[in-house]
Amino acid sequence: MKSNAFLVFALLILGALLLFGCGGQQTAPAQPASPNASVQPLENQTTVSSGDVLEVRADIVGFAFKPDVIEVKKSMKVTWTNRDSVSHTVTSAGNFDSGIIKPGDSWSKVFDTPGTYDYICSIHPMMKGKVVVS
Repeated sequence: MKSNAFLVFALLILGALLLFGCGGQQTAPAQPASPNASVQPLENQTTVSSGDVLEVRADIVGFAFKPDVIEVKKSMKVTWTNRDSVSHTVTSAGNFDSGIIKPGDSWSKVFDTPGTYDYICSIHPMMKGKVVVS
């Protein structure tokens, strides 16, 4: 009987180690280097080259814009992808409006004029973000 109890205990320990790991620390993968050294992406901001246009990719997830502050240089494009299960918008009063972005869809805008553009989701106005164009 003691042998069976030991075996059960050992299997429980082994299962816990497999389920929760051995406590090793994982690091997040490095972000790709910006193709333009003068553009320094914010943490959690991905900058990629799309032909002759630099593009920043942002997500709409968990009823939030991520990142919520995006910094770009003039003539850069920002693309928002809706990763939520409901529709959203990217709306800056008097500046731009994506219209409805359905789950899984994306919308892009090239920023040609320097300035700060505050935006919201017009469906869920508690969702706020900002694009800073230099």
